[in-house]
Amino acid sequence: WQRAIGVLQSMREDGEIPNLYCLNAAIAACEKGGAWVEALELYESIRSQRKSTIRTNFITVNSLLIALEKAGQVELAESIYQEAMRDKIISPWVRRYDNDGTLRRMMDLHKFSAPMAKIAVRGYLESLLSRKKKVIRGDTIFIVGKGKGSE
Repeated sequence: WQRAIGVLQSMREDGEIPNLYCLNAAIAACEKGGAWVEALELYESIRSQRKSTIRTNFITVNSLLIALEKAGQVELAESIYQEAMRDKIISPWVRRYDNDGTLRRMMDLHKFSAPMAKIAVRGYLESLLSRKKKVIRGDTIFIVGKGKGSE
């Protein structure tokens, strides 16, 4: 992770602007190296560049959430997840027709890392518990794992 941060610094010193691929690779390196503070700093540096064309994406958020979960930073990870949901970077919700032709709202987690999926499910369950009316209409459908045709 230190080498990745060093490469970014060298690029900036040479007048080059690191693209999102470089930044995501550095965040992933920080995640693998247990450097969650540095991963968070990189994420925040991307987000603070309002005039830049570089925006965080699914990969950015996912790598950061893994780093934060490994470090036990659950509340911070939940906050980042909610922020990404508000910014429409990620959304676990899809609408699909069931076999009987009924349109269903489903939580599709099969592309989510385990930390991101935990946050999504926890957030959904907490939203159910915080409702004034505890009535749940219909089934809650969670899509997980590898689908048909996955290798």
